[in-house]
Amino acid sequence: MPATVNTIDARPALVARRLVVTVLMSDVRGYSGIAERTDPMVLAGQLDAHRREMATAVLDAGGTVIQYAGDAVLAAFGVPGPAPDHRERACRAAAAMHRRQRRLDETWAAQGLAPFGLGIGVCTGEVAAAVLGDDERLGFTLVGDTVNLAARLQSMAREPGTTVVCAQTAAGLAGTGDGAVALAPTTVRGRVALVQAYRLAAAAAGATALQPLVTHRAVLREVPAGGPARRAA
Repeated sequence: MPATVNTIDARPALVARRLVVTVLMSDVRGYSGIAERTDPMVLAGQLDAHRREMATAVLDAGGTVIQYAGDAVLAAFGVPGPAPDHRERACRAAAAMHRRQRRLDETWAAQGLAPFGLGIGVCTGEVAAAVLGDDERLGFTLVGDTVNLAARLQSMAREPGTTVVCAQTAAGLAGTGDGAVALAPTTVRGRVALVQAYRLAAAAAGATALQPLVTHRAVLREVPAGGPARRAA
């Protein structure tokens, strides 16, 4: 699909692609309270270790880290290159993130530090993958309702260690060995219609090894310096 044309202003058209991907968003439960009672230098060290572990889990599953925002991590699967099994990869990454964070928490507990219990939301759907910004700074990002819903699902994963996925993600997991437990349909902020969400069962850790992604042609023309972190396939 060709790049979209910028009809809003006189700047050159920005690079953008319409894609179907799976978006993952994680957040540390009770982070504000942790920050209130933790020395900022110590907290910075914890946050650095946390981000490194989360990025490793995402990259090992063939995903792309789109953005860090404080204690939150935004990642996507199926971008910038195609991955037919992007749903499964995202859910396995979520399970790996929980495992890695539990190991960190055990280390921190021995040092008297607060744990970073995670809540993760995963949503599959259409996005615009684009390079946006101004003349001073451009950044790669994903735009669309899929990203917003991933954030809402993350907020539903209130118990640390929980992953909540949308119906489209859950439907794509059938037959893969990943289990999903239906939650009661509920409203989420910013939406009128009820949302059907699913909590991943313990089986969602996925014992089946992922096959490496094949080398692919980038669907975006260029990702600027400081753009998303991604491990080569």
